Amino acid sequence: MDPTPTTQFITYCAEQEFGEDAEVTRVRDEQGRAPCRDNKYLIVSAQKNFYEFKGLVNINGITFGFKAKTFKAKHPEWSFTPEALLKERKRSA
Repeated sequence: MDPTPTTQFITYCAEQEFGEDAEVTRVRDEQGRAPCRDNKYLIVSAQKNFYEFKGLVNINGITFGFKAKTFKAKHPEWSFTPEALLKERKRSA
């Protein structure tokens, strides 16, 4: 996996959520592209005090959608939702 700050941050969040032995692979956007300049390194919002990231990640062989925020003055926040649940929500909407 590429060592961009985005992938390092998402790996950190996943390890905090699932344990340090979590196998984290394929951090990408919803079109399957790795974090890069073209997709703004998965940053969906940037303010003076925080950055918000959104995309997909494989953790222990399961694909999750993620949202994560990093702040200047407090601990990061994150959430991981299994991709199957995200697809079910889209179908029922």
